[in-house]
Amino acid sequence: LLNVILKYLPDGDYVFDPNAISDKSEKFMIAEIMREKILLKYDREIPHGVAITINEFSRRKNGIYDINLDIVCEKPNHKAILIGKGGKAIKEVSSFARQDMEKLLGKKVFLTTYIKVKEDWQEKDNIVNKFKLK
Repeated sequence: LLNVILKYLPDGDYVFDPNAISDKSEKFMIAEIMREKILLKYDREIPHGVAITINEFSRRKNGIYDINLDIVCEKPNHKAILIGKGGKAIKEVSSFARQDMEKLLGKKVFLTTYIKVKEDWQEKDNIVNKFKLK
C-alpha cells in the first residue's frame, strides 16, 4: 500500500523541518507543560478552567532561561488550592514543571509563577483571546 501511495505523491521540499518536534512555539510548549502539571497534581480539585500566560520568556547570554508566568483560575478557592498551605503546593508543581521545561529547552530554567483569579474568564472573548499562544 505504501509503494502505491508513494507513486502518486509529488516530489517537493518538506513543509515542516524534519527535526522539529512540534509546529508550536517554545512559549506555547512551556505554557502547556505548566498546565499539564497542574492538571496532573490537582486532578479533580481544580477544573480544566486554568490558563497560563507567559509574561517573560527570555534567554541570558549564558543560555539560562528566565520564565515568568501567570496561572489564571476562575475562583478564589481555586487559587487557595493551587497555592496550598504555606505555598507548598505551587512550589511542588512549579518544580515538576521546571524540570520538564529544562528537558525541552536543554538549559537551566529560572521559573517564577503567580496565581491570579479572573472570574468567568472562559466566558469573556477578550480574555480568552489573550491566552491563545502561538
